[in-house]
Amino acid sequence: MPPEAEALVRAAKERHYADWVDFPIPALGGLTPREAIRSRRGREAVDVMLKQMESLEARLPESQRFDVGKLRAALALPG
Repeated sequence: MPPEAEALVRAAKERHYADWVDFPIPALGGLTPREAIRSRRGREAVDVMLKQMESLEARLPESQRFDVGKLRAALALPG
């Protein structure tokens, strides 16, 4: 992928994930990740989602990866 395209992909991911923590997620019962982490069960579910995201991102070339650690930091969840 040309560097310009990689930059566009990274920018799109940054925009998408900037809102992700405050977007209702059906798999979380319609709660946002920020709301879900208030309970043990919700925190565990969000952690599983983040681990899945990390796994998917790790398969991409480094220049195309989103740092899921940013989401963990925004939610104050350990990595």
